[in-house]
This record gives sequence, C-alpha cells and structure tokens, in this order.
Amino acid sequence: MLSIVGGKLTTYRIMARDVVNHAVRRLSELDGTRHPSRADTDKEPLPGGEAQDLQPFQQAPRDLGVSSDTVEHLLRHYGTETAAICNLIRDDRTLLRRLHQDHPAIEAEVVHSTRRELPQHVHDFLIRRIHLFYEVRDRGAAAAPRVAALMGAELGWAPDRIADEAKHYADVVAASALHDH
Repeated sequence: MLSIVGGKLTTYRIMARDVVNHAVRRLSELDGTRHPSRADTDKEPLPGGEAQDLQPFQQAPRDLGVSSDTVEHLLRHYGTETAAICNLIRDDRTLLRRLHQDHPAIEAEVVHSTRRELPQHVHDFLIRRIHLFYEVRDRGAAAAPRVAALMGAELGWAPDRIADEAKHYADVVAASALHDH
C-alpha cells in the first residue's frame, strides 16, 4: 500500500505522477515485468481541458438560448465539457433555469456534475464545484433546495434526504455568517 498526504492544488498532479511512477517501479520489482517507465499524469488534460481555443464551443449553448454570461461561465468552468451540458439542455429545456438570480450557473450543471464529478452533498456542489458560496450575497442559500432536488433525482435520494441536504446547507451558511462578524 502506498500513501500520500499533503500537497496543494498547484502540486497535486505532480504528486500523483510521482506516486504512480513509484508504484510502477515497485510492481516491476515484485513481478519482474516491464511497465511504462514514466506516467504522464501531470501532463494529461483534465476533463474539459482538451482544447486551448474554446471559441468553437460558444455557438451550441447560444443556439439553445443560453445567455452570454452563462455561456462564459460554462466555458470557464467546464471547457469542452460544455458540450455535454448542452446535450442535457437539449434533452430537458427546464435545465436552462438559473440556480440563483444573481449568478450565471444553471440547473444543467447540477445534473452534469452529479453524473460526472460525483458530488455527494449539496454543500460539495455549491461550495467546491460552482463556488456559489463565495460568489453571491446569500452564499447560495436560495439555490440549495433546488440543487438538493436535482441531486436527489440523480442519486435516488428519499424526500427526507433531499430536505436534510437543503437544511444542512442552510446550516453551513448560517455558521459562516457567525464567523463573518
């Protein structure tokens, strides 16, 4: 078993490369077979980062009626994965609705993220995925019930779990307000 701890957002990919390289060397020692000499973990594009020029990805959301600020938001957060979000909107036009009146994020992002990025809680999505917690005055509290409902539909949550997730997010927001003073 190999373990790695610590690190920062700026170094985690290099650390992953080093751990994979170490594991490959160790496996070669143990089983005597040849394995690739070096992992490209630190150079492999993250999902959505496959293209440097995102201009070609602007038209599809616009054709679906996505507002300009939301198109910019989607491209900044999802890169080429914006195409997958457009596919969700084509299947269900209600996913075009904004999550919060003061933010360009839309409901399709909740479905996309739940399916592809695997958040398990409303706070995980609102704080870590789309950063609504940091970008609107109410810290995303108004969006929490709808996010809980969308995530719940994707993850098969019971109504009690959906309500608990929305309440937990409200508690997170309330606790953060206490620390602001």
